[in-house]
Amino acid sequence: MHASPLVEPHDQIDHTTLRARVFGERMHQYMTRERMTAASGPLASAYQALLLWGHVEPTRLLVWWLAVFLVDMSTVLHTTRYLRRVPDLAGQGRWLDRQVALQALAGLAWGGSVALMYRDGQLHLVPDSALVLVTVNSIAVIGMLPFRKAVLAWTSAVWVLPMVFLLADPTPHHLTLALGVLVLMLSLNFYLWTASRHLVEGIEKRFEADALAHALRNAAERIQVLATRDELTGAYNRRQGMKLLNEWQALPSSRRTDPADACLGLLLVDVDHFELVNDSLGHPAGDLVLRAVAERLQQQLRDGDALARIGGEEFMVLLPAVPRATLLPLADRLRVAVAAEPIMAGGQALTVHISVGVVAMQAGDSPAWALAQADAALYRSKHLGRNRVTLADRQGPPEASASAMTAG
Repeated sequence: MHASPLVEPHDQIDHTTLRARVFGERMHQYMTRERMTAASGPLASAYQALLLWGHVEPTRLLVWWLAVFLVDMSTVLHTTRYLRRVPDLAGQGRWLDRQVALQALAGLAWGGSVALMYRDGQLHLVPDSALVLVTVNSIAVIGMLPFRKAVLAWTSAVWVLPMVFLLADPTPHHLTLALGVLVLMLSLNFYLWTASRHLVEGIEKRFEADALAHALRNAAERIQVLATRDELTGAYNRRQGMKLLNEWQALPSSRRTDPADACLGLLLVDVDHFELVNDSLGHPAGDLVLRAVAERLQQQLRDGDALARIGGEEFMVLLPAVPRATLLPLADRLRVAVAAEPIMAGGQALTVHISVGVVAMQAGDSPAWALAQADAALYRSKHLGRNRVTLADRQGPPEASASAMTAG
């Protein structure tokens, strides 16, 4: 993980995304149900044609059935295309409008079955066919509940032609039937309106719960990051760095691996003359330098290594299971990487150097002792002119017996 300034995660509910997800779920349910309804539609229209056989001219009846069949198949194709591609939110409204239009055509086609029974200025209703029309209307609206305008479009289209022909032949029976149709439409739409609202509210609550759970997870992650990371550089903070040092030194696997001479490497890194950057260019420039140094250090580390900012311009690097022979060259590689390219800060290109103190920790070494050794080695690096790496000599005081790798 590269060191970088901490960023605000999405720990609040994104209501725009939430609305998009709710609309997408409504569309999915609607299109799925409409495809099933349209796929079974030819059977219902064939049964209606069978009831009208003998009462309607066969050619007109066949034309009517083909019209219903074509609209149903168009709906099947349209809904299948939608479910396979699931367009983005910007295009879903057009898919909804087209499907509602197909429903309206289907409703007009079904209502047109009543027109087949109008001849010689009179309406000769076949009672069973009227019952089928009522049944088809009532069943079909179930699939339209995700969208109220779909319910309204379908029911209005189904009954507009029957109402026209009932009123065109205003016998008492037809007028009573027209009144019944009107009552049916109003009652059905009232209850369907309520059912549609409950369905949509249920979808919204489900997705709101998902969004809230996601926001809570992000908030928990944010708290964890704030508890363990330095906000400026993205490196571990001092507390987390010390925790890792104690935990890794206590684990045998952090000290003894293949090769047998592996150790836990502890590096203390200090940015040379950092106070001059703050004094001459200001603290914002100093912050830029610290972020760049942390990023360059992190880029040189292995997976499993740890970088922590433990002071103003001081960092700690932990290198678990590192061969002793490579510890000092690795530390010097960090020094070279930091100074490799100038850092732009305060409108200037700054060549930044670091001094490093290095300790190879063994079994039984306490973290406090190792930190004191690394700090003494770091002091030695600075005393010898900075921009260098010093390895603490375990046989004596590091100040007196340290070895140094000087700059280039």
